[in-house]
Amino acid sequence: MLDLPGGFLNYNESAEQGIIREIYEEIGAEVKNLKYFASQPNTYLYKDVTYHTCDICFTGKVANLDSFEPSDEIPALALLSPSEIEIDKIAFPSLQKMVTSYLACLA
Repeated sequence: MLDLPGGFLNYNESAEQGIIREIYEEIGAEVKNLKYFASQPNTYLYKDVTYHTCDICFTGKVANLDSFEPSDEIPALALLSPSEIEIDKIAFPSLQKMVTSYLACLA
């Protein structure tokens, strides 16, 4: 299944700071010109406890597409054009909704 780079915010960290950090940690890319796009409610199961979370999606620019270096926690990295994205291959319903909305903005 497909996912987008992301994770949990650290204490005292803004959403923008968190996504910049997470993208760098996960795929080694530096991003700029972040703009809020959308949010969706989600649930996260951890140690038999379901946490209610809010996924926040940003758009932005990557400084250098050739600089991607996935971390050990990323089994594979795929850079897809909008026409290659299959919504049913995205792992989480919250991300499926946000990617669907994003693709509709491009049409």
